[in-house]
Amino acid sequence: MKGMILPEIRRGGVLILLIGLNAGMAFGKQSDENGTLQAKYKKMVEDAETYEKYKVIATQQLNSFWGEVEDSLVSYRKEIADVKTAIANINSTLEAANDSLAVVNEQLQASEEVNSEISFLGMSLNKSFYNVVVWGIVGGLLVLLGIMYVSFKNSHSITNRAKRDLAQVSDELEELRQRSNEKQVKLKRELQTAVNQLDEVRRKTPAGR
Repeated sequence: MKGMILPEIRRGGVLILLIGLNAGMAFGKQSDENGTLQAKYKKMVEDAETYEKYKVIATQQLNSFWGEVEDSLVSYRKEIADVKTAIANINSTLEAANDSLAVVNEQLQASEEVNSEISFLGMSLNKSFYNVVVWGIVGGLLVLLGIMYVSFKNSHSITNRAKRDLAQVSDELEELRQRSNEKQVKLKRELQTAVNQLDEVRRKTPAGR
């Protein structure tokens, strides 16, 4: 039984370590990218010329910023997919751990039916000591299950945070694009009106004067 359960414990420990590292790296990367986007958005708005209550931003600059947002979208989607894969791995490990617990419980029930002395690997062991070892392994598996559950909750929290940040940036960018388009249309109309007025003045002015 010891030879069967210990590999499960080692595999579970390695999986938890990998999940923790991946989740930490994903969260750090998202925070850096969000900070960069927010800083660039703020600087773009602050540097833009002001007309009345509007901000005038060049189309090329706006398109460049939108390209960076789209790149971040791709990165977010990849990180969300990685988190989903990690969650699937956790679920698989939980199932394997449950199977191991079932096997341990069956072996515990069988051990209660034997004498106080148990032969293990050619050695005679006291039944009480044997039970302590088995329950220690069960406790270790339960601890692993608890750690896996915490990792799952953290991964889910990171996914939700990434979705909220992405939705906020997309909404702000869409609002900025709409304002910019409205401002461009208004400026074109005012320019056309000024040109029409100038043409009217030229027509009314006698030639040679």
